[in-house]
Amino acid sequence: MKTICPRCESPGVTQMHAGMENGQILWRVWHCKDCAYTWRDSEPAESIDPKVRPAWAQMKGVDIDSLRQVIPPARKPT
Repeated sequence: MKTICPRCESPGVTQMHAGMENGQILWRVWHCKDCAYTWRDSEPAESIDPKVRPAWAQMKGVDIDSLRQVIPPARKPT
């Protein structure tokens, strides 16, 4: 299964965690290195399927570097 980011449709995602029970994976947590979206693959399609997600929640084709930073980067120690 090829996983892409549901928000920016980047293939640059990594699995961060897997929820297991009795040795079987029940869900996984994924993280996108490009837009920083994190999701669990057991969430509803409205959250994780790019074809079903609302258009306002999508970032495909957006220049992410041009967006305003909500949390400023930490200052370097002086």
